[in-house]
Amino acid sequence: MTDLSGKVAIITGASGFLASGIVPVFRKAGASLVLPGAEDRLYDRFPELKDADNHLISATTDLTDPDVVEQLINNAIEKFGRIDILVNIVGGWDAGKPVHETSIDTWETMMLLNAKTTF
Repeated sequence: MTDLSGKVAIITGASGFLASGIVPVFRKAGASLVLPGAEDRLYDRFPELKDADNHLISATTDLTDPDVVEQLINNAIEKFGRIDILVNIVGGWDAGKPVHETSIDTWETMMLLNAKTTF
């Protein structure tokens, strides 16, 4: 990977499975990381970040809420002065039923989590 020293990267979905492969790559490349997610899961998955002052662990979990996202961005800018990279991997899947048997509530939740967070 390219040298990302001095760059600030937000990696959404940082406490999820996909992030376990992405966060270490960005960290090794030298990026300062902004990691929204379930704080306890983040520290379990990435214990080396617990006391790292060049990263921002955020207990932000509802990225479908514009106010929460705005606060995350403000916190990142306050700490680092800017944001250079967005890795938007937050998402989820409620598997099992065929689409025609999926409830509207489940459909809306999946759309919020997988589409609205990208917007």
